[in-house]
Amino acid sequence: MFRKLFPLLFTLTLLLSACDISGSGTLPTPYPESYLPTVIALTAAASQPDHAGPSAGSPFPALDPTPTPTPLPPTETPVPSATPSPTPSLSSAPPDGVIRLAAPGPMSKVVSPLRVIAYVVPGANDRYQVELLGEDGRLLARKVEVHPAPAYSPWVYVALDIPFEIRAAAELARLQISTADEFGLPKAVMSVHVLLQSGGRDVINPSGGTGERAWLSSPLAGSQVTGGEVVVSGKFRPFNEESFILELLDREGRVLGTRLLELGIASAPDGYIPFSTTVPYSVGASTPAKLVLRQSDPRINGLMYLYSLELILHP
Repeated sequence: MFRKLFPLLFTLTLLLSACDISGSGTLPTPYPESYLPTVIALTAAASQPDHAGPSAGSPFPALDPTPTPTPLPPTETPVPSATPSPTPSLSSAPPDGVIRLAAPGPMSKVVSPLRVIAYVVPGANDRYQVELLGEDGRLLARKVEVHPAPAYSPWVYVALDIPFEIRAAAELARLQISTADEFGLPKAVMSVHVLLQSGGRDVINPSGGTGERAWLSSPLAGSQVTGGEVVVSGKFRPFNEESFILELLDREGRVLGTRLLELGIASAPDGYIPFSTTVPYSVGASTPAKLVLRQSDPRINGLMYLYSLELILHP
C-alpha cells in the first residue's frame, strides 16, 4: 500500500514546496502552473491498481490443456455372408424346343412325298436324322442330314421331302426327328403321328407347339451333383398317358439311376403338368452322366419324345 501512495505523496511535496506557505511569495516550479492539474491526475492514475491483468507476483493463469483426441473405434468391414443360391424358377413361357417340328401337325393327312418343316439343334458332328415308321414299327423312310448351325443361331432350318409307299389306302405312321451325342447315345427325339394316304390331297394340321415339353427348373445343364440323388423339378407336357421316365446314364449307356412317374393328362390350358422328384444314383468316383427324360409311344413301338442334359455325378 505504501508503494502505491509514495508517488502521490512525493508529488504533493513538490507542489507544497513550490508554494510560499508563509505567503511571502511565489517560488519558481519545475512545471508550469497550467500543467499542475495534469500532473496530479497522472500521478493519481498511476497509484490505482491495474485491473487489466494479474498483479506482480501472482501466478499466470494455467492454460487449458490441449484436449487429447479420443480415437474412434475401428470400423468393421462387413463380411458378406454365404447365401444359398435359390432354386431357379421357371420363366413365364417354356423355352424353344431343341427340335421344333413346325409341319406336319398331329394327325395330318399326307400323301407321298411327306413335306417336313422343322428347326433342329444338330447333334455330334452336326448330324440329325428324320425317320418315318409304319404302324407296325417298320421303317418306311430315313434321311441322315449333316448341317452345321449358322453363326447367329443354334438351330438349322430343315425342309425335306420324305417319299413313302404303303400297301393300304391309309396307314397310321410316326414321323420322328432325332439327334445323338458323340458317344452315340440319343440326345433329343421329337415325334408326331400322321395319317399316310395312298392318294388324295394333303390336309396339314397346325403344329402342336414348338416349346420344349420337358420344362425344367432343376437341375441345370452342367450341374455338379453330390449326395446320391438328383433333384428334378419343373413341368412336362405329355403326349399321352404313358409313364414319364427319368434316367441317369453314363457315357457307355449304363443306367446309373431311374425314376418312373405317372403324370396322366394335364388339365391346365397350356398342357403342362408340374412335378418334382428325385433320381437316386450310385457312383464310386466323379462321373460324367446324362439325365434323360422320355415318354414312349403306346401305338407304335419306340419313343414319342426324349430330352437330355449333361451332369457331373459325385459320390
